[in-house]
Amino acid sequence: MIDERDEKIRSYWEDPKTGSMNDRYVATLETEMLARHIHPDDSVLDLGCGDGSGTAGYRSYVKRYVGLERSWKMLSEFHSKSPEQELARGDLRALPFSPEAGHGFSVIVTQRALINLPDAKSQEEVLCQLPRLLRPGGHLLLCEAFRDGAENINKLRQHLGYEAIPARWHNVHLEKSLTHKILSPELTLTGEEDLSTYFFLTRVVNQALSGPGPIDWDRPFNKIAFEIARSGLGPEMKGFSHISLEVWEKR
Repeated sequence: MIDERDEKIRSYWEDPKTGSMNDRYVATLETEMLARHIHPDDSVLDLGCGDGSGTAGYRSYVKRYVGLERSWKMLSEFHSKSPEQELARGDLRALPFSPEAGHGFSVIVTQRALINLPDAKSQEEVLCQLPRLLRPGGHLLLCEAFRDGAENINKLRQHLGYEAIPARWHNVHLEKSLTHKILSPELTLTGEEDLSTYFFLTRVVNQALSGPGPIDWDRPFNKIAFEIARSGLGPEMKGFSHISLEVWEKR
């Protein structure tokens, strides 16, 4: 069944109609959140780079950028926009990199990549590989969808009488307990960020203003929420966003 699900996910990302993110403001906030932890002298490995839209905010100024992607469609779109980038096709569960071959990166990024694996066992398999590809002092930036944040925002929505927002069919939200169990023997968790302000405003307040039914991601309200979230001047919130960034440092 896992192989069948894996093939279905693979086909989904090869479909010309498939897009990476419905809410464009989330994609921008993600990129800005990651960019705060990436510096010009970094050598970056971007696992599950997609069409490159999620890295446009930082890949142009780093010392080296390498993108890995399984989908031919996504890689083709990335290459057509940035033919100078160093790109490779491959599966996260069989990475074509190793320290023995001279590969070592100061930063490894996963941006909603692990959630596209078919199950938690596959996520664990990939997470186990990542510390050895980092240089000492290097950072693993896990920008993924986590289950606890999704549950918190949905509890609030349901309390107000709105339906829970389910994970998309092709996503498996990560468990923080899994990342901590696998990574903590070799890496230290040095920081966590999420998009709680934006998600609270758009998934709770926006729903209350627009009433029952699907949320319109292009409402002017979303742009206001976006500007509030990125300004850092709004209320500080945490734990109400399924998108979260964990920053891990190799000891």
